[in-house]
Amino acid sequence: MSTLHALYHLALADVRERVRGYAFLLTLLFAVALLYFFVPALDAPLYAILNLGGYRPLYNSAWIGTMATLLMTEFMLLFGFYLIKGTLARDLRTGVRQLLVATPLPTALYTLGKWLSNAVVLSMMVLVMVGASALLQLLRAEVLVIDLWALAAPFLIVLWPALLFVAALAVLFESIPLLRGGVGSVVYFFIYALLATLTDWQGVDLLWPSVYRACSAHFPHCNGVRQIDIDAVPLTERPTFRYPGAVWGGEVVLQRLIWVGAALGVALLAAYLLRRSDVARIGPGLLTRLWRRIVDFISVEQGSSVEARPTLSPVLPASGLTPLSGQAQTDALGPLVVAEARLALKKRSLWWYVGALCLLAASVWVPLEIAQGIILPLAWIWPLLLWSGMGARENRWRTESLIFSTPHPIGRQLLAVWLVGVEVALVMGGGVILRLLLAARWITVVATGVGALFVPTLALVMGCWSRQSKLFEGFYLFFWYLAAVQNLPYLDFMGRFPQAVAWGLPWVYAGLTVVLFGGAVVGRRRQLRQ
Repeated sequence: MSTLHALYHLALADVRERVRGYAFLLTLLFAVALLYFFVPALDAPLYAILNLGGYRPLYNSAWIGTMATLLMTEFMLLFGFYLIKGTLARDLRTGVRQLLVATPLPTALYTLGKWLSNAVVLSMMVLVMVGASALLQLLRAEVLVIDLWALAAPFLIVLWPALLFVAALAVLFESIPLLRGGVGSVVYFFIYALLATLTDWQGVDLLWPSVYRACSAHFPHCNGVRQIDIDAVPLTERPTFRYPGAVWGGEVVLQRLIWVGAALGVALLAAYLLRRSDVARIGPGLLTRLWRRIVDFISVEQGSSVEARPTLSPVLPASGLTPLSGQAQTDALGPLVVAEARLALKKRSLWWYVGALCLLAASVWVPLEIAQGIILPLAWIWPLLLWSGMGARENRWRTESLIFSTPHPIGRQLLAVWLVGVEVALVMGGGVILRLLLAARWITVVATGVGALFVPTLALVMGCWSRQSKLFEGFYLFFWYLAAVQNLPYLDFMGRFPQAVAWGLPWVYAGLTVVLFGGAVVGRRRQLRQ
């Protein structure tokens, strides 16, 4: 088999596996919905808009393509990583990687195939967004002439090279054992923020100045600060100008191609790290090998080996088994909640508990405004890896056939998982909730309590439908970042902004929580039928 032929089939198999999953479809639908609301209708009563000092560009191809690219560089560069991450881990979990190690397939070719498959999946999303942007221009019906190059150029020149780098980072993270799981998901979030701060990874400096120049050419008082505001002034009453699009010179294209070269280098680095960390080649760890040597030495000294010792298997007489009573079967929710809590907290390190206690103590001692504005968001991002396992743990550990065969797998087991997630949210936010109660801020207490129900319910429904933890990890990190770091009041699910509470957002999230819980039940029923 030729090298290119092997690379093609490696990538093709992964792409087919990825696009058939619900995570890919849900991500596409969410991205299209996000774009729909980010380019508001001309008669929208309330909308989010880039603040240009009261002016706005006409909805032509160049502007819609630029707006969509600016949005997708925020969304896809973060959430796309969680969508494509997991392909190497799946190969290791299913034994495919161990089989490939025994073949002549070079490790570099293997990681390049994974990078290529990641790139194809993300490129398919880019093509869908280009098509959705064209349809949206016709739907908004302000400028009906579609300039395909002006519409697609920001996607191809700005967004696509950055996505290739994301595809390579996903392969690199999975080549490092420590970063394959949830820890890698959290680490990538900080790398994303660091790259966005220190470099023009997102291409904002390529797009935004051209928008400001076009605006200031028509209106001298145009605002050059890039920010998103909520407004209710009809768009038809805003003065408009025509945005011709950015100028794509050779220097700009070369600057973006640097990210493509960096992506290729990262994919090759992943091959080197994977060779060093490959389970089939390394075998047991150092401590495990040392412990086995000690046990073997003691066994030899005693004149027998560990393997030669008889194993006693106690046999329980049939007469000693008593069937559970009907009352015991129906009242087992309490012990089941305790068991689910032990499973959820079992693999948390000592430092995780220390951090949780520090956050809880800080929420009690710092001023209430700081506790509600800073400590509460930190407290509700700390259990991220605990929540992300809700609904997906059975698939990860291959216990679905065992768990789903128990009595009442929805009415007791699924409910117990949800109750544990809610308890964690209430405990982590308990200091803030208690102080709000003492301050008699009842509406804010209700809003915060709704948030404590919303987050684990979101984790549960995403886990039940995707059977993976990374969908929730990526979506919640992105959602939390917009609500807690960017401080967008219309996404406030924690009751931090009085404006959001006055808008009635807590009731919106309460209704959404009920819908999501129903979705989790439907997802679990679907799992039971399979």
